[in-house]
Amino acid sequence: MILICTTGIALAVQDPITPRQSDERDKALIQSAFDGDLAEVQVLVKKGASTAAADSGNRTALMWAAANGHISVVEYLHGNGADLNAKDSDGQTALMYASKKSSLPTVEFLLKNGAKVNVQSNKRGFTALIAAAAAGNAKLVGLLLDHGADKALADKDGKTALDRAEQYGHHDIVALLNDESTLANDR
Repeated sequence: MILICTTGIALAVQDPITPRQSDERDKALIQSAFDGDLAEVQVLVKKGASTAAADSGNRTALMWAAANGHISVVEYLHGNGADLNAKDSDGQTALMYASKKSSLPTVEFLLKNGAKVNVQSNKRGFTALIAAAAAGNAKLVGLLLDHGADKALADKDGKTALDRAEQYGHHDIVALLNDESTLANDR
């Protein structure tokens, strides 16, 4: 606390948060989201940590929580203003991270709350559907298709979700992606 005297009147003023303190809170928020520590995430947000803060790769706390399947942390951060469609330095979103890790509840939440399904990363051109197909999660692929994922989109190597599913031997996903009734344009 700082005491300020003006014209003989002493005023008690709370110390402002210094940039270093703010940076430390933001770093702690990112780490707590990565760890799935909801209680600590809540404390840090209440103390002023920014839900938009990002690490050196421009990955936000929400992205780390999504990547590790910490659905309660994802829900809390979203409820406190975290951007579901923010992109990291490679153009990846929380939906892509959750899809790579086959976190079905997290992907469901993100899609229901406005995550864009057909975003492509800058570096490799991956989409959430391509990531899910490569990971081998048929339920997740079906969910993404139900939310309008475009199975015709190709990555920078010219590979679609179907190509990646074939590459990794995910025959159930190959069948799902070959099914004409799953065309995103028909939805």
